[in-house]
Amino acid sequence: MERRAKPRVKKAFPARVWAVDAVGIPFSVDCRIDNISATGLYLRIPSEMEAGCEISVAVRLSNGPGDCAIAGLRGRVLRNEPQPDESFGIAVTINHREIF
Repeated sequence: MERRAKPRVKKAFPARVWAVDAVGIPFSVDCRIDNISATGLYLRIPSEMEAGCEISVAVRLSNGPGDCAIAGLRGRVLRNEPQPDESFGIAVTINHREIF
């Protein structure tokens, strides 16, 4: 049974993330979003983050060649999950969005 209020798109989207890691160092990194909905997203990055931290994401949304939009998203980290490949899975709740 799905717990989410909004449906998730389970497709990899290229993105760039700006945030501060768990030890307080600002970073910017290119990554891929694993899934996204109107209210949240899940991505993997090489940096550990604390729950509650702010995060900014620019994601390229595309349906094919020549059809592209950029979404600027701001949110808060809900959880941080260490992955077997030494990256971190970051669950984010989206608080603000703009489409360009």
